[in-house]
Amino acid sequence: MRSYRDVRQDLLKVEPRFQQIQRRAVLGFLLWTIPLEALIVAFSIGAYALTPAALYIGIVLGICVLVWRLKAARLIGNRLYGTIVSQTREVRLMSNDGVSSRTGGSVHRMYQRALTVYTVQAPDGQNVTFTAEIRYERVFKNGEKVIRLPGMLYPVDLNPERYVLCPFCGNISPKENDLCIECGAPALDTKALWRIADDT
Repeated sequence: MRSYRDVRQDLLKVEPRFQQIQRRAVLGFLLWTIPLEALIVAFSIGAYALTPAALYIGIVLGICVLVWRLKAARLIGNRLYGTIVSQTREVRLMSNDGVSSRTGGSVHRMYQRALTVYTVQAPDGQNVTFTAEIRYERVFKNGEKVIRLPGMLYPVDLNPERYVLCPFCGNISPKENDLCIECGAPALDTKALWRIADDT
């Protein structure tokens, strides 16, 4: 199986919008992170006059904010590439923030949600899992190769048979469609995806 980097380059050739999405994710990360880090540095320098410990607190806080922003932008911990080896269903208790109509304040609602947990075997033999709604079982099958690029929520199925999962909005479209029926993004070239899958 080829490396993640090689398959990523092939996908960028098949669909240039992948590159646009990744650039947007990096830009959003920088626009949020630089002002936050600047505030932390200014606070640390100002507080250092009161106590030297404030400088160390500022350094730790700056590192925590950086990691938090990297995860929020899905630029780290989001890479996924390999072959689906198993899938199981499970029910998880999820949280959802809503607005209370009586108080106008924030309330914390909990609800049960059925999900499919996919186990993906990476080229190095390690297993990685990702979760998706049960409806995506129409797209992801055991033995198929999947890849997820930085900045994207939805993996790309490299062995599309009947349906293609749009990595931009997560909508399921028939593989014959030229455009995603939900967001209008160009559908993936399924023949090119099969060629990429055959080479891996």
